[in-house]
Amino acid sequence: MTDASTELTGKQKKDVEDFLHLFGNAEAGLKRRLGRAATDRTGVSVLMDEYEKLNPLWSSSANLLRRLAEIRNLLTHQRGLDEGSLQMIRGDRGRVGQP
Repeated sequence: MTDASTELTGKQKKDVEDFLHLFGNAEAGLKRRLGRAATDRTGVSVLMDEYEKLNPLWSSSANLLRRLAEIRNLLTHQRGLDEGSLQMIRGDRGRVGQP
C-alpha cells in the first residue's frame, strides 16, 4: 500500500525533470569541451576529473557538480522506491536530527 504523502506533486515531478534536463546539458557541455562525441559513454565523474585537470580554476564548480551528480543519481536510480525503503529513509531522516 502506498502512502499518499510519498507521491510527488505535479510541480515536484516537473522540478525533477527540469533538474535532470539541466544536468544532462552540463554533461553534454563537458563532453564538448573535452572533444568527446555526444554518444560517448564515459561517466560524468571521469569527465569532471579530466576537465578539472585541464582547468584547475574550475575545481569549485567541479565539486558542486559532483554533489549535484549524487542528487541526479538518487533521482534517476531510486525512482521506484518501495514502501519499506521509504520507511527506512523516514527513520534515518529522524535520526539525523537527533545526534
